Amino acid sequence: MHQMPSSEAMVEGGMHGAATDAVLQPHAFVITPFTINVPQSALDDLKRRLAMTRWPTRETVSDGSQGVPLARVRALVDSWRTTDDWCRCEAMLNAFGPYRIAIEGLGIPFLHVRSRHTNALPLVLSHGWSGSVLACAKVLGPLTDPTGHGGKAEDAFHVVIPLLPGFGFSGQPTGTGWNVARTARAWAPLLRRLGSTHDVAQGGDWGAGITTRMAPLAPESLVGIPLHWPLVMPVPIPTAALAADEQVAVEGVNTFVGAGAGFGARAPGDALRNPAHVVVDRGPW
Repeated sequence: MHQMPSSEAMVEGGMHGAATDAVLQPHAFVITPFTINVPQSALDDLKRRLAMTRWPTRETVSDGSQGVPLARVRALVDSWRTTDDWCRCEAMLNAFGPYRIAIEGLGIPFLHVRSRHTNALPLVLSHGWSGSVLACAKVLGPLTDPTGHGGKAEDAFHVVIPLLPGFGFSGQPTGTGWNVARTARAWAPLLRRLGSTHDVAQGGDWGAGITTRMAPLAPESLVGIPLHWPLVMPVPIPTAALAADEQVAVEGVNTFVGAGAGFGARAPGDALRNPAHVVVDRGPW
């Protein structure tokens, strides 16, 4: 298989990959190192504001029928304020050597963790809402170093985990249109810029929608899309046999899907053209 170069090599020397999209040219994107550094003053201010929270009265029931129980919310906030250690989390993320790439005017930070195994297959992980690269951190070891976790060398991956637009340290869109389809298009030049010619995409929740939309964009290079929590629905959902209130609800879902935001939405011509998209096939690479 074509080996994915290190991000350090991309930063220093640049690599003009073959274009795979008429608009998004991989060689046009510059990768730069990215360091997370939240000022202590901001952390102190957060703790002060959490301590000043004005809490409502306790719910009148002993279950969750009136929403999240007050005691559970207070315990969570107390954990944020007194137990959770952001500096430790920040140090862990920085230890991975995060990078940043500008795509369509947005700065997208990402982790690029390479395996020591020479036959590792590139894998892009897309998190969901509300999520971040932290949701994927625990699987980095088994994915990049399977032999150290009871697996085989041929199970190894080079892992790329980008932050979704508007999430965490990613750039904030200044207009509408950053739906799952547009985000899927943005991931393609990132992978090509890193030198990948054959890769796997994985995601859950919103990440499942993004991953699904990636499949028809690069059928020759994307060899599998394993998903978790994929919210799939027919497009459109038939309403003839539904009650009036059910029809109102479904019409709202159809509008949501039709706008391109739905997980299962596919634009005309987006049919999956390669059955390998839905079955991981490592092939001869």
